[in-house]
Amino acid sequence: MSKARYAAKLLLVLFSPIILVVAAKAMYTVCMWVLTSIVPSQESQYFALLLTTISFTIVGVYVFCEWLEP
Repeated sequence: MSKARYAAKLLLVLFSPIILVVAAKAMYTVCMWVLTSIVPSQESQYFALLLTTISFTIVGVYVFCEWLEP
């Protein structure tokens, strides 16, 4: 494996939790922005959190299934 590939994989492993947190926050913000005009503020927070959790769970299951049988 080349040094560049090794460095890229190492950086991905080290920064993947940060990337996931930023992506989750962005997803939550978009959901809040869309839901605020539809439902009251308190309910939009719960729905945004629920949608974010469900979407990340679905993506995680999909990636795991693809990893098992490419």
